[in-house]
Amino acid sequence: MKIARISIENFRSIKKLEYQPDDINLIIGGNNSGKTTIFKALDFCLNPYIPWYRESFSEFDFHKRETDTPIVIELILEIGAVEKDIASYFDEHLEVMDPKGRFLPYEDFEEAFKDNNKLVLRIKLECDSTFTPTIFYPKPESNKKTVSRDEKERIGFLYIPSNRDPLRELAFYRNSMFSKLLGKHNLSSSITQMVERMKESQPILNENPEFKRSFEQLRSEIAKLKFIEDNVKAMRLNVLNLSEQKVLQSLNLVLRGVDTDTEIPIEMQGSGMQDAVLISTIFRIISEDKSQNLILAFEEPEHNLEPYYQRLIARRLQNPDSKRFQLFVCSHSPDIITAFDLGSVNIVLPGADEHSIISIEKRCSHEELKFFERYERNQLLQAFFAKHILLVEGPSERGGLPVFFRALEGKTLRWDDEDVLFEGLEALGFEFIDCGGHGHIRRYANFFRRLESSVISIVDNDKSEKELERIIESSNFTIVLPEDLERNTYDKLLTKEAGIVELIKGIENCIEEYIPWNQLRNNICQYFVDRGNILGSEELEIIKSTQSFSQWIEDIQTKLEEMQLRKLLHLLIAGRDAPMNCKSVRQSRIIAETIRNNKEAIPETFVKFAGIIQKFAIRKIKENVYYLS
Repeated sequence: MKIARISIENFRSIKKLEYQPDDINLIIGGNNSGKTTIFKALDFCLNPYIPWYRESFSEFDFHKRETDTPIVIELILEIGAVEKDIASYFDEHLEVMDPKGRFLPYEDFEEAFKDNNKLVLRIKLECDSTFTPTIFYPKPESNKKTVSRDEKERIGFLYIPSNRDPLRELAFYRNSMFSKLLGKHNLSSSITQMVERMKESQPILNENPEFKRSFEQLRSEIAKLKFIEDNVKAMRLNVLNLSEQKVLQSLNLVLRGVDTDTEIPIEMQGSGMQDAVLISTIFRIISEDKSQNLILAFEEPEHNLEPYYQRLIARRLQNPDSKRFQLFVCSHSPDIITAFDLGSVNIVLPGADEHSIISIEKRCSHEELKFFERYERNQLLQAFFAKHILLVEGPSERGGLPVFFRALEGKTLRWDDEDVLFEGLEALGFEFIDCGGHGHIRRYANFFRRLESSVISIVDNDKSEKELERIIESSNFTIVLPEDLERNTYDKLLTKEAGIVELIKGIENCIEEYIPWNQLRNNICQYFVDRGNILGSEELEIIKSTQSFSQWIEDIQTKLEEMQLRKLLHLLIAGRDAPMNCKSVRQSRIIAETIRNNKEAIPETFVKFAGIIQKFAIRKIKENVYYLS
């Protein structure tokens, strides 16, 4: 049995939501997007142990505290063709649902699955301004019969909230994880034996001479009053009024770590250890009875755990021993998320009138999922949490632009005759994605647009008009670099507009880290001999005798004008088959970090980028494209 559809109305942050989950569901979204609300809705409907007789809803459980509109949560649970035992248990409340979503009478188990029909059980929660919820079967013939505790237990829902208390769950409290795993066994005779042995504790206590002396003196004092006989058997200590529950609750889990003989109580262990033991207990609950149905809702399993352990847990959750298993996980951890297939990812999108949950698998083609699963998984997962996606063509932009934008954070920029305060990419909720060449920008833009993400593309102006139009069409907003052939790509803009002193120093820093000067010197000679431009034979002779990049630049500056020098530097780091080929993220970052140390040296066009992005993020740009001049 699994949940096939969730409908929520007027509950907490959600005004309306319809969601059709799969067997494995990773639910992600921004803070306060409604993930916990969805999990709490499931818990309120299916948790057998919520004491509704003494608990109730409050006005804060109603969307915008509008208590005149009732809370309505409806679940449709689907029963599989091999689950005849579950069907017989809920027989009188079952219905047949046809492919159009209509509910038909249920008469025979085998007949129920014909014509692509499904056998379902509906459960509904309603709560009005009295704040007292009712949880019932909405099938007309069920006459709103309340769902009993036993029936909820048969469904097997288990919710692990983000604010869980491992110490409570790892003790024998009522409905704790420890009780679910170990307390279900008949322990009466064992507990009786424990109590009987405790009754024999007096001789052990008497081994302490000071305790024995004080106890005997007290007995003698009482005997003088003639209330008891004056002998040692007249008074002793005994264990009374110990229920099974009290005995179990007095037990404390004690652990001995690897390579140590010291036993330490669980309450004195670290938070990570406590969470790890709790999760291990949950795994045993999942595996203990493979015939039982289990729907597990696990909120933020990453708490206090190392990255490798997070990944291990995520993979184990997806491969339980139990065959009747449905999983809901919500997380903000990249390590948890990377352990799931992209097809299992569902993104919560809040809305004023209606929330939506977007299934990547249902929105994207098989070919797209295969491409991104294979090549770009990590980039995508970070972007799923972003408010805006910033697409760039390659690693040069990915390495350099974030450095420049961080340097401009909090600065007032002049853009289109207006002052603009640039808040910064992080504050605006942007995530950078390197598309690996302009040929993939449209693929990324279409992918994220289908997931209803806001997409900005920054593109070089070195492509055909038709290709440029396709990119503009696929993005929410596109920034196109200048048509000027000397400024139409990121690398050209960098070498054309950056402060010349800082640019040279940045390239020198990059050389020191990545390539010995004698190797680079040979590369430069070969490169310009083959092309025969900018550097003639005289200039090439100069380089052969220099001992460092800085010495060569100092010498060559006397021979070239600044514009020629800038063109030389561009060919050096970014031209076709360039001697340095500084196109990795790291190399681009090194150069940018050197330039940004002097704010005045940052290319003017990159400053414009920041102003344009700020204006777009605060919705002050209505066009879908901006052509830089």
